Amino acid sequence: MNWDAGHKTTFAFPELLEHFKFREHWYRDEIQEALAIFVESESGKKDFIKYYSIPAEKIEVIPLFAGSVIDLSVEESRQNEILRAHNLMNQNYFYYPAQFWPHKNHYNLLVAFKEVISTERGKNSKLVFTGSDMGNKDYILSVIREKQLEKNVLILGFVSNEEVYTFYKNAVALVMPTFMGPTNMPLLEAQALGTPVICSDLNGHREQCGNSALYADPSKPEQWVDAILSVLNPDIRKSLLHKAEQFLPTSPFTIQTALRNIETALIKISSIKRTFR
Repeated sequence: MNWDAGHKTTFAFPELLEHFKFREHWYRDEIQEALAIFVESESGKKDFIKYYSIPAEKIEVIPLFAGSVIDLSVEESRQNEILRAHNLMNQNYFYYPAQFWPHKNHYNLLVAFKEVISTERGKNSKLVFTGSDMGNKDYILSVIREKQLEKNVLILGFVSNEEVYTFYKNAVALVMPTFMGPTNMPLLEAQALGTPVICSDLNGHREQCGNSALYADPSKPEQWVDAILSVLNPDIRKSLLHKAEQFLPTSPFTIQTALRNIETALIKISSIKRTFR
């Protein structure tokens, strides 16, 4: 399964440069010999055709789907207990589950959030980060101190699925300002759990969410300010949830579609493989 060609589609982040030559060797040489190449979205398929001249008929889309967190059932009393432990309340915070890589773009989100809390509508809002440190956490902590956001930003590190479920269910919205796609699983998890989505304006994200999310340029904090303040309007938040309810039944990003596509792809491959030993 080839998740992305992110080292080609986005900027030269340190974590992408570190493995650039290996990934290029893999995509330009190794997978060219494959009977079929699996990718996670139609947007991903277009990237592989564009950057590696792979024939479309060799690429099979096995869509990304939400993780097991959406299958949990956490009692409301337990959710409230988790929220109280972190001094949070229902719909008084925004949630960003992402490891601390530079391409995850915590920085521009913090720039935007500083502006958000300076407004009357956003002054009491908080921002919750979960995810492991991949080398950029200390820098993000320094930005939080520089912008005097210590009271408004929580960095909780690696947390349990029970906590992830709770943070999704009670957030004003998921915020996902990543520079890299084409797709990202938290968008699927958030919408499955009834949480509005604000995400980077990437082709894969639009494929995942259609008109049921708010989109912003990851390099422009002012767009994130507008989107965050918009979703703090109860009517706009309600509208996003309604759009997601309408969109989800038609979404291909499900385990059922993934299994069906795998079966179809394997039947196709077997018909080719039977022509030789």
